[in-house]
Parts: sequence; structure tokens; C-alpha cells
Amino acid sequence: MANLGWLSEAAERGRERPRHGNHVYGSFGVDFACSDGARVMVVALTEGQWAALRTVTGTEEVFAALEQALDADLTKESERYRLRETIAAVLRPWFGARDLKTVSDELDAARVLWGRYRGMTEVVGAHREGRHPVLTDLTLPDGTASITARSPLRWSGEHGPAGEAPVLGRDTDEVLAEVLGLGAAEIGGLHDRGVVG
Repeated sequence: MANLGWLSEAAERGRERPRHGNHVYGSFGVDFACSDGARVMVVALTEGQWAALRTVTGTEEVFAALEQALDADLTKESERYRLRETIAAVLRPWFGARDLKTVSDELDAARVLWGRYRGMTEVVGAHREGRHPVLTDLTLPDGTASITARSPLRWSGEHGPAGEAPVLGRDTDEVLAEVLGLGAAEIGGLHDRGVVG
């Protein structure tokens, strides 16, 4: 998310970006609100994770009936993704009836894949306090500040430096020449007409 600019956006605006849904693409994973307002992200990528989620929430029979009614096999990731809104609707009351501590304890005991959902402004705040060593501040070529992520790989316990942010359009002429095979006159014409900057 740092590399998409979402953290820098939150740092600059001081508020969350508009919600567009938090479903994990291709499988089942979404965030749920707990009774105390905290949110958790729950993911079921494997059959084992899916079984653990059904068991801890006591929804095995509901999902068995749903599979039969919709002629679906929810042990398949693609089916869980296809029916993600329906699955979330079935699970939502379980989370809504419990506070974060209870949800945390029960999901951990069942070995469900989950984590506390944090908004971008919360991540920015934690970064400012030094609690996210993989994140770093970067000054862009135009002088503006950005938050970016370093590689998650560590050498001797340390994350490497962040990559440089190139100036937008820096390599345009080279790409036009090498990839598209355009000559200097053609590239110059594109610049003259304002097609490229």
C-alpha cells in the first residue's frame, strides 16, 4: 500500500481514503466490525483455514445448506470468492456480537488466519512513531515527501534502502526509440505536438 501511495495520501490528507471494499481477490478475505468498533481482517485461502473459520463461528450447517442451495463447493477458493458477499453476510453477526478481545482469543484458538484491521492513518501514525521499520520517508524528485516501503527482506536484521523514485517521463524517449523503434524526428514530433512531455 505504501508503494501505491496510499500511506502518503493519508499522511497528507490526515484522513482515510474512501472505502472501496476490502475483499481479497480470488479467495475469501474481508474485514469485519467487532461490537466495540474494532475491525479484523479474516482470510480463508486454504481448505483448512475455511474449515477453521466455519467451526469457530458455528456456521458449518449454514454453509452446507448454502452450498446445496447454490450448487457451490466452498472448499474451492474460486467459489468462496464468487460468493464472498454472501459468506460475509453470514459471518458478520458473529463478529458483531463480540468485542476485539473475544474475537482475537477465539480466532487464535481455532487457528484462523486473521489480523487486526488498521486504517491508513493508523499505519501512518505508527510509522511516525517508528513502529514500522519496513516503511520509510522518501523525498520525490519534485521535492514532495512520500512514504514508501523498503524490501521486507533483511540483512543482518536491517531493511535495505528504499528504491529511488524516477522522474515521471524520464525514460520516455528511450522507450519510444528502443521499444517502438521511433526515430529522433518522430520523437521530436511527438514532443512538438504535446503528445509526450
